[in-house]
Amino acid sequence: MRAAIAERNAMTVHSDGDFSNDVARLANRIAEITDVAAEDFGQLVRNCRRMGLVMAKPTFQDDNFGRTAIEEAEELIVVQNDGRSWIDTNRERLMERAQRRGRHTTIVLLHPRSTFLEVLIRKSSKSMAQQLGELHRSFEILQPYIASGAIVLKGHFLFNPHTLIMTERFAVIDQYFLCESGDLPRFKYAVAERGLYRRIRSDFEELIRRHSADISAADFR
Repeated sequence: MRAAIAERNAMTVHSDGDFSNDVARLANRIAEITDVAAEDFGQLVRNCRRMGLVMAKPTFQDDNFGRTAIEEAEELIVVQNDGRSWIDTNRERLMERAQRRGRHTTIVLLHPRSTFLEVLIRKSSKSMAQQLGELHRSFEILQPYIASGAIVLKGHFLFNPHTLIMTERFAVIDQYFLCESGDLPRFKYAVAERGLYRRIRSDFEELIRRHSADISAADFR
């Protein structure tokens, strides 16, 4: 796509009575190259604003929102399956956050007694013992902060199709795929009057209220 656009040096846009027609021809030519309909550009922007979508990236690795949220947010909500990679990567940051007053942190992982663990192990091609081991590792890392009340840990009983990192200002979703390999796209939503942030928060509250329970060491026996 970039090469196709780069091969076009210019199109003439007159400032007289043909201005509108020339701009339309320019937009249509760009649309032919990019496969995005010219009439959709304005609507696309309006839709993004209405949803509160402020960022979309083809891979979550291109964004450091999670690190920033741990360091700066007053409220941090994380919903994942086993959370192993994320918790391992952010262990020191979580420890520092747990020691700061006025920080509220809730982490929700797949409950070790959830029947959806079977779905997860089929997706990830791991054994039940391996998957429970990764959950247990996450639990052990968080246990000191759970005991002190600095972190609330819950286990959910649903198969989660995405990861969620939410603060008082933004909600970031990384979409899962059935195929384990490949990058996960990331979508970031800001608080908006009728945007998706509020619906995402409502979903989280419903998950906590109806489909989760505390995780304890006994759940791994």
